[in-house]
Amino acid sequence: KMWMDFISKISEVEEKYGNSVNSGVPNTVFSALMKKHNVWPNDEVMEDYKRFLSQVNGIDFNGFILYGISQKTNPDIIDEDVYDIFEMNIIWHEESSNNSYFFLGESGMSWYVYDTFDRVYKELDLPSGDLVNKYSTLDDFLESVLKTALN
Repeated sequence: KMWMDFISKISEVEEKYGNSVNSGVPNTVFSALMKKHNVWPNDEVMEDYKRFLSQVNGIDFNGFILYGISQKTNPDIIDEDVYDIFEMNIIWHEESSNNSYFFLGESGMSWYVYDTFDRVYKELDLPSGDLVNKYSTLDDFLESVLKTALN
């Protein structure tokens, strides 16, 4: 997957500054979470995002944030800087007009969401919520976001 190459490049940049990208989430953590949190829009999205999180537990790079799973959600997680995907969705869903979106991340200019009605990944303008881009797969979505973060 192309987005994994971008994760490697982000990792190289982070290492130059003495930082590292978050390690992946172990499968055992996922099984416990899936039972506990029933917030995933559907199994396909859950499986896709699980694949991403198993490589890297969220990213906060160059102003681009993709949510992960924090220690607050699961004590077995290594304590790294993570915007918790469950916590962030609770916050964003306080505004009822956001309830059709499953929030995956954000940047200074965009929200990154899965639209549960249209069943596509979207980049929305922040703060207007207007559509900037849409992606049929998580891989396409991740590739675009990570490539932009690197530029």
